Amino acid sequence: MRWYKTQCQGTPPSARGFHEAAMVNSKLYVFGGFDGERYFADVHVLDLTQFQEVLLGHEKIRKKSVLLKPIQI
Repeated sequence: MRWYKTQCQGTPPSARGFHEAAMVNSKLYVFGGFDGERYFADVHVLDLTQFQEVLLGHEKIRKKSVLLKPIQI
């Protein structure tokens, strides 16, 4: 296996930990996370065939609990 850095179009998610990620076909979905100060309730999608980043939903919150809202993909 060999790792390499690619150039992607779009805006990547900000640095964070404690997020969730799922791969569906050729798309990688990243949800939420915490950056040490803020909790995120955003959804980013990376299309791995075109290396294009898309933000589906965005909300920064300071609460310790996050209410998930369904979105249509």
